[in-house]
Amino acid sequence: MHFIHIADIHLGAAPEVGERYKEQRNREIWDTFRRLLRRCEEERVELLLIAGDLFHRQPLKRELKEVNAMFAQLSVTQVVLIAGNHDYIGKNSAYREFVWAENVHPLFSSEMQSVVFPELKLAVYGFGYDKREITEAKYDAAEAPGEYPYEILLAHGGDGTHIPMNFRKMQSLGYSYIAMGHIHKPQIFAGEERNPASQNFFSKGQYRGQAMAYAGALEPIDAGDLGKHGYIEGVLDEKGCRVKFFPFAYRSYQELTVKVDSEMSLAELRAKLCRLTMSEEQNRDFYRIRLEGSKHPGQEFCLEELDESGRILKLEDQTHPDYDFERLAAENRGNLLGEYIASFLDTDTGRDGTGAHDLGTPEMETLERMALYEGVKALLGE
Repeated sequence: MHFIHIADIHLGAAPEVGERYKEQRNREIWDTFRRLLRRCEEERVELLLIAGDLFHRQPLKRELKEVNAMFAQLSVTQVVLIAGNHDYIGKNSAYREFVWAENVHPLFSSEMQSVVFPELKLAVYGFGYDKREITEAKYDAAEAPGEYPYEILLAHGGDGTHIPMNFRKMQSLGYSYIAMGHIHKPQIFAGEERNPASQNFFSKGQYRGQAMAYAGALEPIDAGDLGKHGYIEGVLDEKGCRVKFFPFAYRSYQELTVKVDSEMSLAELRAKLCRLTMSEEQNRDFYRIRLEGSKHPGQEFCLEELDESGRILKLEDQTHPDYDFERLAAENRGNLLGEYIASFLDTDTGRDGTGAHDLGTPEMETLERMALYEGVKALLGE
């Protein structure tokens, strides 16, 4: 049996991309979902598992109609989905009265329920969120009934306020596969290890229940969703469960560290960032930039001034002012600034203002160096 497992699609989300790409990025999330369904049709995938948060919020009826029409076009694929903490089944949720296509099987009850596919010798189990937060560890005792050759659990959560999970317990529940959502970083579990989803995983039949994975967000939603995103594809048969992660997102969020120095002008830094963030003709990624090194005292770096590509979401300035400590110590001997700088010198050389050239060397502890720079900056009123 051939299946695809996705989660955290977040249709209707306003991704963290800045104003220039905001509307375009919203469309891209829908487009990637459509591409995924085309992949199901082309590969004749028998089962599509959606482990929560198909929508970013309570879906509108017209949105449900649109998604249902796309599901109905699948000629082979059966779709099973649960509601997550974002698209939970609220009192006035459009989910409650919606009539789905014949090949769509929502498990929206707040208690465990199942759908059986006799032709696949398979049962899929799961339940939906009925509120934003659930602090009860509801999966700990959700053992597989063992009534069918293949049994899959759809699960959503994994932190303190969204159904805490004991992963070791979950691996012992007895399911052929556990398809998880909520955590946006794709991860495949093998034994007691949690591995990056770039690795494949094979669970032999006798180790039933050890195949378990977070598909991760289909598309990254905010700047914290670093790295590759996509879906899990698997095969379930008498040999066991074999799963593999496939990158599929149109864009990704990357983190870059950029070295600067006090001699670099704003124009030079702007050009450097532009080259890095638009280094390839088809580069579509968004970036979190960390600046490290030194800068001219009083220099401030502003994202709006430096981002020509429109794809830098965050700018973290970890540079330090390139102070001439020797000069500052000599010019301010006897006052508060001079005394402060001297306090960072060796006891036998510092109080007369000599030895100031030793400040800021690699031997100085990081926290000590930070205290020196921040203290001098404050005393200079910068």
